[in-house]
Amino acid sequence: MSVNAIPPDLTSETVLFANRAAAEAFFAAFEIPDATETTFGVVKKAEAVSYTFTPLANSDSAMINVDGTPVAEVPTKASFDELKDSYETLVAAFEDLKQKLEDAEIIAT
Repeated sequence: MSVNAIPPDLTSETVLFANRAAAEAFFAAFEIPDATETTFGVVKKAEAVSYTFTPLANSDSAMINVDGTPVAEVPTKASFDELKDSYETLVAAFEDLKQKLEDAEIIAT
């Protein structure tokens, strides 16, 4: 993979840089184009976010019967609490990722 760098124009055919300031100005103006879906270039990077999926261990539920006929099945409080905790952990990881993407100026909210 390669990218074409775009250097600023040189001002002389015989002198590369007149002085240190000219050299610093040259490299300050040196640019590499942004990447697109079809071309290589510069992309912004954000810090990664760690999220570990934990399978739910509690799948207990209770059956609701009306006049001897099952009408609904609901999770037990322990099962619901485990699911709620897992969801809150995922939401926290997502918010952390969103903040890191904002800090890297990849997204704006």
